[in-house]
Amino acid sequence: MSGIQTGTIKTNIPARLDRLPWSRWHWLVVIGLGTVWILDGLEVTIVGAIAGRLTEKGSGITITESQIGIAAGVYVAGACLGALFFGYLTDRLGRKKLFLVTLLVYLAATVATAFAMNPMFFYVCRFFTGAGIGGEYAAINSAIDELIPARLRGRIVIAPSMAYLDEAADSLDDALARVRRAAEEGRALSVGVLGNAAEVVPELAGRGEHFDFVTDQTAAHDPLNGYVPTGLSVEEADGLRKEDPDEYLRRASESIARHVEGMLEYVRAGSYVFDYGNNLRGEAQQAGVEEAFSYPGFVPAYIRPLFCRGIGPFRWAVLSGDPGTSQRSTRCCGDSSRTTACFNAGSIWRPSELPFRGSRREFAGSATAIAPRPASRSTTSFAPGR
Repeated sequence: MSGIQTGTIKTNIPARLDRLPWSRWHWLVVIGLGTVWILDGLEVTIVGAIAGRLTEKGSGITITESQIGIAAGVYVAGACLGALFFGYLTDRLGRKKLFLVTLLVYLAATVATAFAMNPMFFYVCRFFTGAGIGGEYAAINSAIDELIPARLRGRIVIAPSMAYLDEAADSLDDALARVRRAAEEGRALSVGVLGNAAEVVPELAGRGEHFDFVTDQTAAHDPLNGYVPTGLSVEEADGLRKEDPDEYLRRASESIARHVEGMLEYVRAGSYVFDYGNNLRGEAQQAGVEEAFSYPGFVPAYIRPLFCRGIGPFRWAVLSGDPGTSQRSTRCCGDSSRTTACFNAGSIWRPSELPFRGSRREFAGSATAIAPRPASRSTTSFAPGR
């Protein structure tokens, strides 16, 4: 054993792709994938253009137009099943091997298609061609997911029609710069930054950053399961919650007190501050924050006065599951309330802008939100919650 030398190997290579700073390599990936998808779209276009010629005499295969349509459906089915099957194998084979395997499947099936002498053989070839394409996409999408920063993975909705978060910032300074710029331009924008409110809110107050509206939406009614104390990651919080729930509650109580004290600074600064009905103020008061209830809850401050007048934000269920039914009920509500100024103010949310999720369409709500006020003008914003 005395002849064995030991030491530490140091490297600048991160353990995961999502730790890499943006570089030339990322641009090569974007350009490469973009080129591949353009060529793939061209291939589909070419196949669609010549498919009809296969029904002509002398094409080498006896096939009808309806059978061409069936082949197209078989191709799509192969792509979907290929994505599921090869996606399942991604972690077992590795993305590189999987990509090469699916590429070989695609090439072999494409070549075999040229030798199809009857519709059934043609269907089989098109199915495996689609499976190869679907498998390639599974490998590529898995690689792309690794490029998304770890701190933001799973927190960004890509589809614009379903996204309540417009942008995700890398830091608090970055988030402030974005919202200030949007406020100066008079542009509505929601920006998310990953952090703990018990740290972020006091930090913003300490900096003297002013906002028109300040609120929160944390599950403080269940501090053991719904509130993460400062100084802990989500994983560390899960461990402490199981190992020592009493210590977890003690640390959560301290964090809630800091959270509310930060919001009280905005009360003193003249911002409109409200609780979103999650018992944050109650927990803070128990932790020793005597002025915790010096700002109101959202419902008694804003919703209850509207309901007393027979108006306000409403939500309803569409049991049929048909988006058309929800749209008709939205129009009916709008027509009957058009004389109400409050409804008119809220009707800037057109039905087409509200996502239909299963059987429910919802109005109202507020996510943790701060609305910036630029130096030259007063601007407010509202972030719709789930």
